[in-house]
Amino acid sequence: LEQASTKAKVIRADLEAASKARNKLTATYRKEDSKMIQELHQQMVDLEGLSGHLPKLVERLQQLSGLHVKASTFGTRLEELERSATTVEGTVSQLEQTMGELKVSMKHNLLAMQQNLVKLDERLQKL
Repeated sequence: LEQASTKAKVIRADLEAASKARNKLTATYRKEDSKMIQELHQQMVDLEGLSGHLPKLVERLQQLSGLHVKASTFGTRLEELERSATTVEGTVSQLEQTMGELKVSMKHNLLAMQQNLVKLDERLQKL
């Protein structure tokens, strides 16, 4: 944008010089020269309105460059989060399964302990 601004200023200076030269032309000027001067003048007029906005545009684009960088890495970060979430879900599922097996095992152990205590009580009563 800075290059465009510089180019616009150069074109504007050229167009102003061309406009002055146009005023000095005599009856010997060529039709192509007149057309070129008119085109350059029109470019100057078109770019004149744009040149005032260029500094603000450059500033805004610089401000948005950081956001653009963050947005470009967002997809990658999201994919990494999804992979992590999948891993966590698998781990939680395994833990739930292990906890279920632990409950069943503890019930069996508790039942075996109760049966052993009953047998132990019976033996103690016999003595």
